[in-house]
Amino acid sequence: MLLNKYNVVIIGMMLAAIAFRIFNHQYHVLLNFSPVAAIALFGAANFKNRIFGFAVPMLVMFASDCVIGFHPYMPFTYGSFALIAFLGMTVLRNQVSTKRVALSAFASSLIFFIISNFGVWIMGGYAKSFAGLELCYWNAIPFFGNTLGSDLFFSAVLFGAFEWIKQTNWLVKAKA
Repeated sequence: MLLNKYNVVIIGMMLAAIAFRIFNHQYHVLLNFSPVAAIALFGAANFKNRIFGFAVPMLVMFASDCVIGFHPYMPFTYGSFALIAFLGMTVLRNQVSTKRVALSAFASSLIFFIISNFGVWIMGGYAKSFAGLELCYWNAIPFFGNTLGSDLFFSAVLFGAFEWIKQTNWLVKAKA
C-alpha cells in the first residue's frame, strides 16, 4: 500500500471515526450511534485492494474494541461488518452516487440489526424458541433508529467529504 494523499485521507477519516466511536462509548452520548458500518462501506468502496477493503473495518473494530472492551457477540458483530464491506465492494466500488450510498447505508443498518440480534438470541440472551427470537428482535427495535441514523450520517460525511476533497484537486490521483 502506497502512502499517498489518497490513502492518507482515507485512513485519516477512519481514525477520526474510531475516535468518535471510543468517545461515544466512554461518555454514552448516543447508544448505537457508531461510524463502523459507514467505515466498512467507505473503506470497501475506496480501497483499490480488496484485502484492505475487508481488513480495514476489522482493524478499526479491533483497535477500538481493545479500548472499549470485548464481548461474546463479537463473531456476529464482525461478521456483519464483513458483509457490509462486501456490500460496499459490490454496490459502491466505482459507482458512488448519493442514492447508492443512502441505500447501502440503509442496507447496512438492516444487516447489522439482523445478524447482531440473531447473535444475541443464539448466544443465550433469549429463550431458544421462535418466540424468544421474535422477542429479541422486538426489544432491539428502539436501538435501530440510532443505528440507521449513524449509518446514514457517517456515510454522508465520509463519502461526501471524500468526494469534495477529490473535486478540489487537492488529492493526487493515485490508486491504493
